[in-house]
Amino acid sequence: MSESFFNVTIRGEETLTNELNDLVRDIKGVCGDGLRFAGSQMISDLQRHIQKDWYEPWGPPKDYERRTDHPGEGTPLGDERNMNLEISDLSLAFVYAPTGKHEVRAWNKRSGDALINTIQTNGGWSWKPTKDKKNREIMPRPFWNNFVEEERNGALFDAFEYGFSGRGFDLIREGDSRDMKFSANEGMLEASFGDTTELPY
Repeated sequence: MSESFFNVTIRGEETLTNELNDLVRDIKGVCGDGLRFAGSQMISDLQRHIQKDWYEPWGPPKDYERRTDHPGEGTPLGDERNMNLEISDLSLAFVYAPTGKHEVRAWNKRSGDALINTIQTNGGWSWKPTKDKKNREIMPRPFWNNFVEEERNGALFDAFEYGFSGRGFDLIREGDSRDMKFSANEGMLEASFGDTTELPY
């Protein structure tokens, strides 16, 4: 009796490997489409939070002019120039780095997280604005934390799914962190004011 009872010979491994590589490449391309759409949606979502959570609750200040109303004085908070998208392989990095620089009057030198924190918590001012031109008291306006919470609670993955769909592959949600992983150091900003000797925004 032969020692080899059952023999299987597979031919065409090279063709199978090439087809698999092509499939992986196509899936990565579709994922890239989803990430690009998700990134553009993040910009829109943040701009909406800046409008609704920062701009509208406290009107035109008495003591200085907002760049949002006077863009000739510098880059407004909601300008896309403050927002940077980096898509690499299967990851998306979204960076929001607003500047406090005014071209006409030096109201503030804070930028980035320090500027965001001052607005979000209404704290850390070197001098605190009192009321706006409508006589409303200034208040905490957590536009960034509200934005991050919305993205984490499904808005980002919904946008990715929309950008991914209709391109030949099915996206199956598994739920929770299995669908989308956020970087461990990303998220809500806690109050941290650093140097408070600079002028406020």
